Amino acid sequence: MFKHLLAPLDDTPLSIAHIRSTIELARAMGARITFFHAHPDLSSTGDGALLMVVDPALYSEAACGERNVVLVKAAAAAKAAGVPCDTLARTSNHPASAIVEAAKAQGCDLIVMASHGPGSGWSSWLHDSQTERVLRHAPVALLVTRVESERPLSSRERALNIIGDEHRSIAVVAGAMRDIAKDLTRVRREDAELASLAGMVSYLRGFPEKVHHPKEEAHLHRLMRSRHPSCERLLAEVESQHDTERRLIDQVGTRLAADDDRLDDLQEAVLRFAEHVFAHLSLEETQVLPLAARCLGDDDWAEVLHAFLDNDDSRFGNLSSLELRRLFARIANAITVRGAPHPA
Repeated sequence: MFKHLLAPLDDTPLSIAHIRSTIELARAMGARITFFHAHPDLSSTGDGALLMVVDPALYSEAACGERNVVLVKAAAAAKAAGVPCDTLARTSNHPASAIVEAAKAQGCDLIVMASHGPGSGWSSWLHDSQTERVLRHAPVALLVTRVESERPLSSRERALNIIGDEHRSIAVVAGAMRDIAKDLTRVRREDAELASLAGMVSYLRGFPEKVHHPKEEAHLHRLMRSRHPSCERLLAEVESQHDTERRLIDQVGTRLAADDDRLDDLQEAVLRFAEHVFAHLSLEETQVLPLAARCLGDDDWAEVLHAFLDNDDSRFGNLSSLELRRLFARIANAITVRGAPHPA
């Protein structure tokens, strides 16, 4: 039986599905996972080399890209499922070789990959040629969980993957806030990570409150009520929790802006918010989404998918989807430096 899985990831929809499949496999085997992401070497490009000279700080942020975004969300999903995991990022322009070397260095006994199949282009490195190269040189067994060109993701799968991935984003930020809050009463205000907390509050006000929750209610919940009226009580509870979450994050923002040296009130507000978020996400993941998967049809899922794919709607607030992605990337990079959060 395999005990240590290496799961290479990129930032495509297929990779989100691959995370779920790998976690289910590891849980069934009693194995642990190392999630792995290979990131291109920005310094090897002309623009990257110029940026490194002109603005080293901006180059450092750009060089990280979204690799930590992929990894912290995968780790959050594994920890929520009770599966032990580590994350590993490497800079490499040769992803297949990087995967093979990572499997050797980490002592993995199974590489678990997904493949986009032929004809998927070079925007993603989990395509057929890379899988073939890993197979040719891998020091251990290779399992391909899915070939997308042979079995494309359905609208239902894609929509559920996006919603679940957005849940992981929220959980990562709430977990990081909780970790920071635990130290607040042991440090002086000037030494507390208040700027980090402020960035996280901005993200939570800009994304779940203005983008994610409204789309759940306007599309997913509306369709569920239409197809399965008996779910009204469940959805009313979920929407009430959305209102409570908004109130709790406002309380965190108010305490964060208070000009005093007392941080115990801020600590209490953050911990109360995080506890609520994890309970809310658990309700959605264990009850709402499984029920939606059973009661909604293909046309319903096509509507839900279309809504969640369009995350740059100015009606949802002042931050564009690009700004939200950049903000979350900065949060993910800071979390990685500080130490990964531990979602409940």
